[in-house]
Amino acid sequence: ESSLLLFAIACSWVSVAQLARAAEVETLQLQHHSVVPLVTWANATAWLVLALPYMARRARQRKDLGGSAMSCDLLKTEAFKASQPPRFLFIALTTNFSYIAALHYLPASLNTAIFSSNPVFTLLLQSLFLPEGRPNGGGDQSQVCSSLWSGKALSVTLSVVGVLLITEPWHDSGDGPTRSSRILGAALSLFAALGTSIYQVYFKRTFGDQMKPEEVGLFLAHMGG
Repeated sequence: ESSLLLFAIACSWVSVAQLARAAEVETLQLQHHSVVPLVTWANATAWLVLALPYMARRARQRKDLGGSAMSCDLLKTEAFKASQPPRFLFIALTTNFSYIAALHYLPASLNTAIFSSNPVFTLLLQSLFLPEGRPNGGGDQSQVCSSLWSGKALSVTLSVVGVLLITEPWHDSGDGPTRSSRILGAALSLFAALGTSIYQVYFKRTFGDQMKPEEVGLFLAHMGG
């Protein structure tokens, strides 16, 4: 179920990027308006659909017990408090807006490629804020830290080089995005990657591994609502 959820999320990111880029280009040509705010809102509202697996499981459980439940009862959970989703909502909306806004300046393929650098930010953040990301005591701890951070420095360096090779800020082609557009689009895409990493690490720090996949979907649906 976890692999299926991850695959669905990955497909949704790619699909949203392609559709949002096409909608942005067409709308700018026809109406001279940006669809970034609209697509950001629609993308967040679509999270409501992610509550369906959890609701289906709750309905089956109620049926097996011979009871019935109203739709509001199917959304109840003890996995998280009602006050917790709003804490993540600002991060999620800012990240979504930055990712969609980058499509105003970059093709979807470039935006997705740059955004894929987010595991590097996640690696750095989890080593700072998650207990399991820090080296344990015992042995030569300074040597372990040095080895760990040297690997992370290499990852960051390769990521930066990759972003530079993708955006090519030293070129200013006439048939594609201008240099300034590529730089601004790359900055927005990197900001979205950083926001995604912050969300992931904050989620892991808050809930650990206690949530089931359908409960994660319900959590996202609460944010979308």
